[in-house]
Amino acid sequence: MQSSRLIINADDFGHNSNTNAAIVSCFENGFINSTTILVNMDSFQEAILLAEKHRLKDRIGIHINLTEGKPLTDLRGTGLIDDDGNFLIEKVRSASIMFSPRLKSRIKKEIFRQYDKLIANGINPTHIDSHQHIHHLPWIAPLFFDLASKKKNKLRLRKTKFKRNFFKGFYTCLYNSRLKRKGLNFTDLFGNVNYVEKCAGKKRLENKTIEMVTHPVFSNGKLTDRFHSGNFGERMKEIISKYKIEPSFVEMDSTEVS
Repeated sequence: MQSSRLIINADDFGHNSNTNAAIVSCFENGFINSTTILVNMDSFQEAILLAEKHRLKDRIGIHINLTEGKPLTDLRGTGLIDDDGNFLIEKVRSASIMFSPRLKSRIKKEIFRQYDKLIANGINPTHIDSHQHIHHLPWIAPLFFDLASKKKNKLRLRKTKFKRNFFKGFYTCLYNSRLKRKGLNFTDLFGNVNYVEKCAGKKRLENKTIEMVTHPVFSNGKLTDRFHSGNFGERMKEIISKYKIEPSFVEMDSTEVS
């Protein structure tokens, strides 16, 4: 077994009842040891009740959402929402936000409000990430750095490698280096299921802490991952057999992460 420590996080807790049930099942079967929750979706309160029932409250981070559902703050007039008040995914991805201090201020308020809502519901988030990885965007990232700093919490890294895109690879190094310099990272590496499978057994990763992202759902009654084919349970068992898995996120010592 590799001495690298693995956090297996399920994104999207609170997204819908199907996802909620799948994530609880993953915890019960030992396939994951962490999840992050969406506080602005209709199934958030159901997720809170499930967390209490299954004693998962110390394994939940926050999945900040600026791309789906309705915001918690008034974002009318920003162009970030449609006529029904729902987030428009393409708007937050617009680089024009970089040149609008007023718009960034409104987004920052929304980000902090979502964090505070989770606290108000009795959960102190273990860490911070975001729906569809919007916290990695250059014009959004500083707002998340500020959130993590002020809340004394940790933030997800960017995916460690982009072999086919020099510019993405360069920005990933820049982003991750800055996060680590500020002491806001909780892992050394981050990637999806395919990445973690490829990492297994590599000596340069000895004693490193890796976060692996998953998206469990039930499809035709079977537990699967929205973005990866194959038998999810068997794939998780295979990966887990190659790594040291911490029983709970809160037992990870972030001071050891470089």
